[in-house]
Amino acid sequence: MEIVTYVLEGELAHKDSTGGRGIIHAGEVQRMTAGTGVAHSELNASETAPVRLLQMWVLPEEPGLTPSYEQKQFTIDQRRGRLLPIAAGQDLPGAVKVHQDVVFYVSRLVSGERVEHSLKPGRRAFLYLIDGEIDLNGEKLGAGDQVRITEGGALEISGLTESEIILIDLP
Repeated sequence: MEIVTYVLEGELAHKDSTGGRGIIHAGEVQRMTAGTGVAHSELNASETAPVRLLQMWVLPEEPGLTPSYEQKQFTIDQRRGRLLPIAAGQDLPGAVKVHQDVVFYVSRLVSGERVEHSLKPGRRAFLYLIDGEIDLNGEKLGAGDQVRITEGGALEISGLTESEIILIDLP
C-alpha cells in the first residue's frame, strides 16, 4: 500500500518499524510504502493544538516493494494560484514518488483566481475542496465537497473565496 499523508494544520508524529520517525508539519507531504510489511503509528504531536490532515491510500503498481518513506515541505507560496504536484508516479520535479500512475495536486486560490487541468482520454480525477468555495466548470462547491470526474476533458477551477483543493489525476 502507498499511504500519502498531507498535513493541513498542526503536526503529526510518525514512527515505524523500519526505524523511521519524525514530525510531519503543516504543508508537508509524506509517502509511506508499506510494501512487504511495516508497522507504524501516527498521532497528534501536540497535547493542545489540533492536527488536521488528509490521508489517501493507493494500491501500488506491483506488490512486494521494500518499505520506505519520503517527506517534503510545500510552502503556501508554492501552492498559491497553480496546481502543484505534491506526489506522483511519474518523475515530476519536487513531488514525492508514488509507486502508481497517479498525480496528487494541491492549489490555494483567492477569489477570482483560476487554474485549469486537462484530463487525458482514459483518465479520471477526484477533487476534494479542503477549505473555501470554488466554481468547477460552472458548479459551485463548498468546503468538504468532493467530485469524481469519470471522463477526460478540461477542468476549470475558480476561487470564489480563499480556498484550497486537492486534485488527484488517475487512470
